[in-house]
Amino acid sequence: MLSDSEIEIACNSIDRLISTSIGGKFAAGFTPVDYIPALADAAREKQGTPATYLAAKKLKERVKPGDTVLFGTGWFLAHYMAGETDGPPGVAALARALDLGLDARTVIVTEPRLNEICKAACIGAGLRVTPLAEAREIPRRVGIMNFPFDQKEARKRAKEVLDELQPAACIAIEKGSRNVKGVYHSLWGLDISPMTSCVDILFEEAKDREILTIGAGDGGNEIGIGGIADTVNKLYPKGTKCNCPCGGGITATTETDVLVMAYVSNWGANGIEAALALSLDREDVLHTGVVEKHILEQTGLAGAIASPYGYSGPAISQTKVDQMPGEISIQIIDLLNYMVQSYMLDVRLRKWYQHPPAEQEERMKKWIKQLGTEYSKQQL
Repeated sequence: MLSDSEIEIACNSIDRLISTSIGGKFAAGFTPVDYIPALADAAREKQGTPATYLAAKKLKERVKPGDTVLFGTGWFLAHYMAGETDGPPGVAALARALDLGLDARTVIVTEPRLNEICKAACIGAGLRVTPLAEAREIPRRVGIMNFPFDQKEARKRAKEVLDELQPAACIAIEKGSRNVKGVYHSLWGLDISPMTSCVDILFEEAKDREILTIGAGDGGNEIGIGGIADTVNKLYPKGTKCNCPCGGGITATTETDVLVMAYVSNWGANGIEAALALSLDREDVLHTGVVEKHILEQTGLAGAIASPYGYSGPAISQTKVDQMPGEISIQIIDLLNYMVQSYMLDVRLRKWYQHPPAEQEERMKKWIKQLGTEYSKQQL
């Protein structure tokens, strides 16, 4: 099993992989720097350790068998009035990992119109969506609930939900946060408050109660990014100036205990899975590329889309995530699996290789002497 320091080193690589800019999502000239890596660096500097390592470590410490973990996810794309493929797939995969690795129970909080997308993603991951009471008792189950759009009502409901569920952790994957003016925005500066439930208020109440909160984002307007708001405001043109009358910019205000920045928010969830697999010494905690394919296909079949294309369908070739073909996300999962397996294999081989049994060491000394003699003769 890897030591704690070895896991931390491995998670450095995991963080770099999931936050690497591999496309034109933030094209040159749109922001003054390579935007997502810069935000990931800001989160690392604030947290003092790799984000995926910190998230896995805290989840392992806080979540006990039978505990409820609450997820917030779901985003409407106003251009097409449809939910997107980034968010629910990451939640489904991480919910599977927490169920399998920590024996946790999952409840997803989202908007009513996104229930079917969240359900489809969970089915793709091998989980069953059931009524809340059953989901909180039986393994491999997920419950889905909705949350108010009115902020005053949301504050009241947040207290009720946390009192009822008593979650050990709250995790947001691609879920919107209010700006300094209390308005929810798309990344391009459009007021999307009418279609965004106030899940960020639930997370703020959870943080006040010292419940573990984790956020994964890929832009600047998501739950968790409030912790590096200054960096977003500095680097992103619409951070301080949006396109709506509020004029307050798109930057999120909601902070979480851990922030995982990724090029795609789903990949943030996947990075936490990989870190958890290393921490638990269990490769199976991280889902495979085959399972990722099922998750994305089911999500696309349920009508989820990606900007700017807006298409959806049952085939992986039709399912895009943040501009990219679904195959790219599958390849990221394959790379994460290779990393996890490689680090684990190194530990298993290291003892034999670096500290061989006495008889093996004697044989090696004999071989070295024999080969050395033969080599010397060849040089004469």
